[in-house]
Amino acid sequence: MQIPILPFKQTLGLTLLLLLGVGVLTYLVPQSHPALAQEALEVTVDELVDMAEDAAAYEQLRTLTVVLHQKDRKLPTVVQQFTQLKALRILGANQWCSLRALQGMKHLQLLWVQNVPWKYTMKVATQLPLLRELHVINCQVVGLGPDLSKLRWLQVLDLSENSLSLAYDVEELMLLPQLQALRLDFNPIRIFPARLVEHATLQYLSLRYCQLQADATDWTPQGTLGRLGELYLDHNQLEAVPQGVIQLPQLQLNLSNNQLRRLPDSLACWPTLRLLDLSQNVLQALPQAWVQGRSLQYLSLSHNQLKDLPFILGGNVGLTYLDLSHNQLTTVPACIRRMEALSQLSLYGNQIKQLPSFFRKLPQLSELLLDTQVIGSTSLSVIQRRQNQFLNPWQPSILQSYSAFAFSPLHSLPR
Repeated sequence: MQIPILPFKQTLGLTLLLLLGVGVLTYLVPQSHPALAQEALEVTVDELVDMAEDAAAYEQLRTLTVVLHQKDRKLPTVVQQFTQLKALRILGANQWCSLRALQGMKHLQLLWVQNVPWKYTMKVATQLPLLRELHVINCQVVGLGPDLSKLRWLQVLDLSENSLSLAYDVEELMLLPQLQALRLDFNPIRIFPARLVEHATLQYLSLRYCQLQADATDWTPQGTLGRLGELYLDHNQLEAVPQGVIQLPQLQLNLSNNQLRRLPDSLACWPTLRLLDLSQNVLQALPQAWVQGRSLQYLSLSHNQLKDLPFILGGNVGLTYLDLSHNQLTTVPACIRRMEALSQLSLYGNQIKQLPSFFRKLPQLSELLLDTQVIGSTSLSVIQRRQNQFLNPWQPSILQSYSAFAFSPLHSLPR
């Protein structure tokens, strides 16, 4: 059978028709794109606008990160089309950018804004009634405002790296009925906000690098102490332990990198203290009265000026970690012989020449940090001897259990 040869014009027309048909079929057949099935994405503002043209295709998207560039002056309102979002993170370029588009996202449960110096950020955030977590980091926030108490479901509040002094904002924080974790690191807070230890639900409080000073100690409780379990006051300028922290139940307390010269007897007699970090201070001696029991598990006294420890300290029979590195010890404190639960001990950076024989009678001791000359003079083969390794048995904080850390790893749209 002979195939007829069509004229050129007819051939071209048929070809275009076939191509058009293929294009129509291609358009009608749903295209499977890996980005559409992701639950978390990281995009630019331009990519966000493109996504909004087919927002329904991203119905599985729950977590979105928007990266702002220098040219971006506002968050586009198209972000409101992603009504299924639970968490939104906005990473700025340390440049002014309007975030008014957030006002229509009443469904958000987590909002993270970082490096966006826009003064209305907190005002807009308080209009999102379902928020469980709010992170406003390095956004030049100077005050919280009276509307913060509208966030009745807020559990985590991170306001680190701002310009807060908390001179007038503590009561606003007290009105958050579900607040469990509060982070205020890197703010110019000079007076310890002791009122917060009375918060009924607060379990985690961090005031690291906040310029806290000794005048923060004048406080007497006005009500029942709360449930605070983790308190971080390290890297400040404290010369005395704030009285507001004493006697809190089941506390982990970090007072390292301050200017503490002495400790109150009430701290040593704290029956429920579990973890205590006093490293990097100027302590020359410890209180002679220490509570006896199994509560205290971790004690760091490294980088001080201690020459000995009180013998009664050995009554903490639950102590498993003791860091005495970089002090002025010439002999091993005798109280250590009574610490039968001790498993990690650091004596590195002292003037100790030899170890006493009672080390053989510490059944749980498995890690011992020593200077080189001491290692060469001992024959304790059962001990894992190391020259210089920092031991850090701190338990993961409550803050790490929240969904804010679900942002990593993130998927990106194909470039």
